Amino acid sequence: MINDGYVYFIQCGIDGPIKIGYSKYQNAESRLTVAQVYNPILLTLLCVIPGGRAKEIELHNKFKDICIIGEWFTPTQELNEYISQFEYLGLTTKDFQKSGPAHQEHHFWKGDSATNESKRSRAARRHPIKKKDKCQKCKIKNAHDRYHKDGNLDNIDPENIMLVCRRCCMELDGRLSFLKNMDHSHQVKPKQPCIICRKLSKPLRKGRCHSCNEYYRRNHKERSEILNESK
Repeated sequence: MINDGYVYFIQCGIDGPIKIGYSKYQNAESRLTVAQVYNPILLTLLCVIPGGRAKEIELHNKFKDICIIGEWFTPTQELNEYISQFEYLGLTTKDFQKSGPAHQEHHFWKGDSATNESKRSRAARRHPIKKKDKCQKCKIKNAHDRYHKDGNLDNIDPENIMLVCRRCCMELDGRLSFLKNMDHSHQVKPKQPCIICRKLSKPLRKGRCHSCNEYYRRNHKERSEILNESK
């Protein structure tokens, strides 16, 4: 059977109200962080159990008589006994929060499974570029990018990072030669005949060449209409 979510229990203080909430993924720690931001009293993650939205609704109905507001319930003996059936976690934000997502022990840290954009952001945080920094390759332009010498974005060791300008970065990673060798012939569109004067031209504006389009814009008539009227 595929698990469709998790139900978590968060308590305010030592014997304060208990929040019964639902999370699609097993990331109740992040829900605890959000709830703590709006609560001056330290919150505790009591436990997490398998169960989707239906399980959350079932528990809300089961303890509706002790509901304070929304998802918060009075910690009665019945509710405490129900929670005691499951593994007690007793986590607070102090137990898992570090300096931020950049920290390897942070609960949002993805390691090697992070996207390339996230890995480049790690390198940017570790190796900031100052306005006076010059490109380490050409020594002329200001540095804007960070180039990984071994091509491994996970390796942000100072010896593996070069601060380079945009052109040198594209030259080192091969993008510049790729663009130079790219066949752009398919992007060159041939001239097309103007629908009014039939003169080959490009670009056409609603089928008209530049001259016929300007004439129409100024006179609100086509050139062919003027010629017909003169006849």
